[in-house]
Amino acid sequence: MERKIMKFAVWMRNGVCFCFTWLMLLYLAGSYLLGRETMSVVSVGKLLVFVIGGVFFFTMMFSGVLFGKVSFIAKLTGFMILFGGYESVCFYWIGIFQENRDIIFWGIFAAIILVFYFISIGIYHIYSGKKEIVYTQKLREYQENRKNGRKVEL
Repeated sequence: MERKIMKFAVWMRNGVCFCFTWLMLLYLAGSYLLGRETMSVVSVGKLLVFVIGGVFFFTMMFSGVLFGKVSFIAKLTGFMILFGGYESVCFYWIGIFQENRDIIFWGIFAAIILVFYFISIGIYHIYSGKKEIVYTQKLREYQENRKNGRKVEL
């Protein structure tokens, strides 16, 4: 149990550091391009809360601490549902997409999430298909060597 808690904590620490750094770099680049010269402490705090929550959901689904025996697709689906809802609430809280005219932006946002979800599933299927071919080939070689009486090294 202690090992799982440590693994979870390490994933959280690494994820928060990585994601917050990238989010801040993107935020700074966007601010620069839009001509903003300052950034409020409240905005930075809200972005940090946003990152901590997102990393929590990611770590919960993918670290293997809580959902070790669940398939990748199930983990990805659970993450997308949890994070999509959390992200929407945070975007509203941070001040993104608050006006009535922003319904178009919410639609674009939802479409982007779905596109990334299906791209992730496609990449997984391509990757797992290649792994499946290699595994089957190695299994056949192993069976052939055992049938011929040769020493089999694992």
